Amino acid sequence: MKLIAAPLLLPVAAPPIRDGAALVGDDGLILAVGPLRELTRTAPEASTTFHEDSVILPALINCHTHLELSSLPPIACDSLFVEWILEVVRRKRSAAPEDFSRGIKNGALECLRLGQGVLADVTSVEGAERHYPEEGPLVAHFRELIAPSPEGVEMALERPKDGALPKSAYYGGLFAHAPYTVCLEGYEKALGEALQKGGRLYTHLAESLDEVEFALTGGGPIAEELYGNIPVNPPAATGLHPVDWLARNNILGENTVAVHA
Repeated sequence: MKLIAAPLLLPVAAPPIRDGAALVGDDGLILAVGPLRELTRTAPEASTTFHEDSVILPALINCHTHLELSSLPPIACDSLFVEWILEVVRRKRSAAPEDFSRGIKNGALECLRLGQGVLADVTSVEGAERHYPEEGPLVAHFRELIAPSPEGVEMALERPKDGALPKSAYYGGLFAHAPYTVCLEGYEKALGEALQKGGRLYTHLAESLDEVEFALTGGGPIAEELYGNIPVNPPAATGLHPVDWLARNNILGENTVAVHA
């Protein structure tokens, strides 16, 4: 056993503790937290490491990551929304499979280094989920679904199938990309499948004015630039704000997480 101590410990679920410590068992599990002087008496055989000028707190939870993209070249922050999406698509198409696996591994380890102990990660590249490092953070894995038209929903749900996950990851659910890339049937079936398997539904929602315009009118940059040059029928305009549309169709609820909303 060992004691990890600092001038301040934040249990989060309890008041802060000055000169606090965490008692950690040989299996790495935290057995107790409290004032260092009390835990020293409780476990006199434990070694103590005191971190000066530090605060001890639970690991952070990152509720939305795309680790597979973290090794791709960065995109200018001043890009407009649709321009940014198109550039992401171009870079994914030009990337090699090892770029995505490297992004998964390095991105997860970087998150852990920055204090993130649990991630909710999205993958769209088949097999990328196999590369979460076992020495990395715990990962809830979500496979991305894009299904703009009803006739493509079943095929989108069938492939790519989730691969075998390493010990550091588990099934989190499905990630319906956004209301401008997933039709209502896609949302309904994705939510149903996620719940059936004990997971949740995640989705980007109302993250730009372009998305709102597209939902209300069917026009704007998403219709003209994102769908303008590809032979794909986009989701029909709903005449509603994206949040209202999902709420009225019983997609929003305790088992749905809205990202960037």
